Amino acid sequence: MHTGIFRELDLEPWDASSYQANILHRDLRPFPVALDFLTRLRAFLESGHDGSDRRRCGFKETTGFAKLDWIRSWLPGLNIILLVRDPRAVVCSVLSSRLYDLWEYSRTVPPAAERVLGEVPASDDPFELVVWSWKIRMRLAEEAMMEGKHHVVRLEDLMEPDNSAWSDTMGFLGLSLHSEQKKFIRESGRVTKGGTYSAYRTREHVIDRWKTELGNARQRYIAEVLEYEMEKWGYGAASSE
Repeated sequence: MHTGIFRELDLEPWDASSYQANILHRDLRPFPVALDFLTRLRAFLESGHDGSDRRRCGFKETTGFAKLDWIRSWLPGLNIILLVRDPRAVVCSVLSSRLYDLWEYSRTVPPAAERVLGEVPASDDPFELVVWSWKIRMRLAEEAMMEGKHHVVRLEDLMEPDNSAWSDTMGFLGLSLHSEQKKFIRESGRVTKGGTYSAYRTREHVIDRWKTELGNARQRYIAEVLEYEMEKWGYGAASSE
């Protein structure tokens, strides 16, 4: 997701038939550095199972929703975990970090919304584009999740070390939750420290920050545009009180 070519092609679909063993994808031909990176990434992931049944390697991806069919061809046997987060928290985070500029949402989101959802945002306001970006990605995820091995879990549930979400997720990977993992979950949620991408964030910072940073009008807009998704994933009005 931090590779320039994939930010440039964010939300552009790659299907399974577009996979080519030697160059991976035709759009990668002009980008030998990205091609080399992907080749080494695959080797790293395939080294994740060391035979002791204790270790797995993976990666976090945000720009891959429209390319899941291609990714499955590139990485056969891939186990996909869909990590869902409250869209209000996502919108708040993307706005504060201005990632909508880095990822050029004004260029990528409107055509993707028309293609995937059959409708487009009413304006090019960054806030609205971020909301629609989340809606598009979740729709693509739902469609892609119908095929292949996958697991769905909410970030809010993973922030609780004793929540069954952890044992379910580790079980999906064929592993058991380790005591050191539980320790890290507890410690990382007690204090906010480090840089922008630090794993140490208080629960309040991760889950509740949007309540003070998104005004009532923006909260209403999100609730209207994402009504179906928020109810589906347990972020409806009743569950957020």
